[in-house]
Amino acid sequence: MKWVKRARGGREGVVTMRVERLQEEEYREEFKRVVERHLGRFDLEQLEEVNEVSRVLREEMCGACEEVCGVKRKGRGVKETAWWNEEVKRVIEEKKKAYREWLGSRENGEVEGQKRELYMEKREW
Repeated sequence: MKWVKRARGGREGVVTMRVERLQEEEYREEFKRVVERHLGRFDLEQLEEVNEVSRVLREEMCGACEEVCGVKRKGRGVKETAWWNEEVKRVIEEKKKAYREWLGSRENGEVEGQKRELYMEKREW
């Protein structure tokens, strides 16, 4: 069995729209104008499905909000500690590699052979 390191989640962060800006009058008016402009491209009565109308409204309103208010990204910073550096990272990677090799060799019975050899060496010494 081969031990494979799992990939952890990325550091993209969460993207949210700055809807709190719509509390201000200037942003609210600009949002109304942009939504009217975006929805003017569609004839909503031609869309037959309710889900299709809902999708178009959601996409256009979110696009307008993103255009007017902007977005913010949370949680994408890399958490670092003072003691972590490249040397520590390298040593940890070597340790993990050795551990994975040891786990793999344990299944093949190589560990028992190595223990036996070590025992015999110590006995002769």
